[in-house]
Amino acid sequence: MPYIGQSPDTIVSRNSFNEFNFTATSNQTTFTGVDSDGKTLVYNPGNLEVFLNGVRLEEADFTATTGTSVVLASGATTGDLISIKAII
Repeated sequence: MPYIGQSPDTIVSRNSFNEFNFTATSNQTTFTGVDSDGKTLVYNPGNLEVFLNGVRLEEADFTATTGTSVVLASGATTGDLISIKAII
């Protein structure tokens, strides 16, 4: 079958991202600054995904508008793992 442009098997989509990992304290809602790996959280608002213990959160579950902090709608439990993937 002929294609206009590149055939589907030659198209590659690659998203690059920076990952930030935090371990929560009791009822912690705000995650900012240096993560568990020594990297400082920075992102472009609207270009990130947030995970709580490996489960992707919906946008209604957090606020991320400053570019330097993520605020959960509900407090995390001590030891919860928060992963933030900032797409670049």
